[in-house]
Amino acid sequence: MPLSYLDPGVIALGLGGWATWTVGRPDRGLERARAAVALARELQDPFNLAFALTVEAVTHSLQRDLAAQVERGREAMVLSEANGFPLFLGVGQVFYGSARALSGDGTALGDILAGLAVSGETGFQAGAPSMLFRLAEAHMVEGQLADARAAVELALAVAADSGQLHFDAELHRLKGEILLKMVDDPEERVGEARIAEECFQRALEIARAQEARSFELRAATSLARLWRDQGNRAAARDLLSTVHAWFTEGFETGDLMDAEALLRELAVIVGNSAAR
Repeated sequence: MPLSYLDPGVIALGLGGWATWTVGRPDRGLERARAAVALARELQDPFNLAFALTVEAVTHSLQRDLAAQVERGREAMVLSEANGFPLFLGVGQVFYGSARALSGDGTALGDILAGLAVSGETGFQAGAPSMLFRLAEAHMVEGQLADARAAVELALAVAADSGQLHFDAELHRLKGEILLKMVDDPEERVGEARIAEECFQRALEIARAQEARSFELRAATSLARLWRDQGNRAAARDLLSTVHAWFTEGFETGDLMDAEALLRELAVIVGNSAAR
């Protein structure tokens, strides 16, 4: 007999996967998200499976595995459309479009906007800030920086209004990245860089208060990169190395690889400066 509710085990594994990724255990987080899908398949219930597939799509997004994100997002869309699940259809479409946008597909922005519209019509706001984050990212990739900044500001407002503050660190970090891209004039860039640095510092502060190690690593990487460009390389290395040293897994994920590459670069630069 088909189930008409979300199974507690599927919920626990799925949401537990997000939480586990957030606290700095990316490999275990993905394992739990995949276990949620496996359990939902065993239950043979489309509603539970649609939920679990969207959860795994989100987790792949956090892992920055775009190919897997596209696959799970598409599967969630097809299943949800066939069974009349508008919320999971919309969320699946947002993450399907997000992965394609980050891969350079200029048509993918339409999927994100359509997914936001479909999920928005349900009146269910859970996860809205993180979906608006994906919209902002897509606008940034397309060079639509004013739209990207507006999407971030909307996401922060929705988060404050709905009490969904778990993605605030990433929103402040992305705002800083957008600001750094918004001006070409060197004199204006100094002012924007100062505001961007405040955004990165705010992201660090929020991530640390929430014990969100994965978001802390992203914020530290962004701030360290800015400090490197400003010539403050020793401070950049010290900041990033301290955060990076905490991790014991996830070294094949984009975040850890980016941090390691930047640390190697900073080690060479600081070492060469000390040798002079």
